[in-house]
Amino acid sequence: MKNELKIPSSLLNQLRQNNINPSDLVFYVTSECNLRCKHCYIGNELLSQNQYFSIDDSISFINSFSKLDRLTILGGEPFLYHGFPELLNSLNPSIINEFRITSNLTEITPYQFIKDEIKEKLRICVSLDGHNQEIHEFIRGKGTFNKTVTNLKTIINDNVDVEVTHTIMSKNISYFRQFIDFIRSIGVKRINLHRMSLQGNGLINQQLQVSPTDYVAFCNDLKTMHNEAGEISIRFPIQFANDATFRKIVTDQSYQPHTFKSYYGDNQRVVIYPTRQVFISSEFFGTESYIGTFDDDSFYFNNQNINELTYFQNETASISELNPEQKGDENYPYVLSVSFKEAVQV
Repeated sequence: MKNELKIPSSLLNQLRQNNINPSDLVFYVTSECNLRCKHCYIGNELLSQNQYFSIDDSISFINSFSKLDRLTILGGEPFLYHGFPELLNSLNPSIINEFRITSNLTEITPYQFIKDEIKEKLRICVSLDGHNQEIHEFIRGKGTFNKTVTNLKTIINDNVDVEVTHTIMSKNISYFRQFIDFIRSIGVKRINLHRMSLQGNGLINQQLQVSPTDYVAFCNDLKTMHNEAGEISIRFPIQFANDATFRKIVTDQSYQPHTFKSYYGDNQRVVIYPTRQVFISSEFFGTESYIGTFDDDSFYFNNQNINELTYFQNETASISELNPEQKGDENYPYVLSVSFKEAVQV
């Protein structure tokens, strides 16, 4: 059974009344998904609830913005959202600089009905966790690798902007150079890396998580691969720091979690989650640190002192203070926001 969720017509105004002025909207339109990935931060319980936002409410909510730098549509699997092409085709493209869809891309049919004027501003972020069938399907399930790669090649040939999302875990960390070679062979120019978190299904598959020390070593190796002339851009979260590094990046203001100059900065980013909770960062899904909730009629600001929006006005705060599952180790005790990233060309 699917469960439709309403969005109050006043939601955007109420966010603004709480000094939240979104120009970057991340919208989980549905929790329905056809896969049950071992590392999914949403988790099987919510995926199985098949929550989805009313299509009419979703269109009205997004079109109520006067301007959005970026709109990101996710799930679950967004291509399973009922009337997905209708949702995108009903939006006003003049108010949105960039559209993003994050998908496992085992299904491509809805994409084929998206208007060209939307596709011109569209980036599709495709989840691919291995350079071969054995690794990818261990994580995402039997029969997924060839479907995703075939559909990925289709949208590349259609000249749509493509980015591959790759989650680093113990199953694939040793094969990243082979992964780059594979990505290059099919024409992908952009990779966005994550480290598996202990959220959702990650909590029951903790053996797949890479330790902070091993992850930092991986990032350091990645930096040695940098080549200014390289055709592939790789973004990766730093995520961990020792005491000396943390003090340096806070002092020189290169790192400010959830405040101005961060990716989430200046109260400009909101995440609408299919529990009707509102977040800034996915790092706090499953916790009580959301910035607010809403029902059919109204938005309710979270006045607890663990609200991520207000808590991180303290620029020396560590992510692990609000989410203990996001923890460092004895070498790298400070946990940084996943928004704090570096990039290399390879």
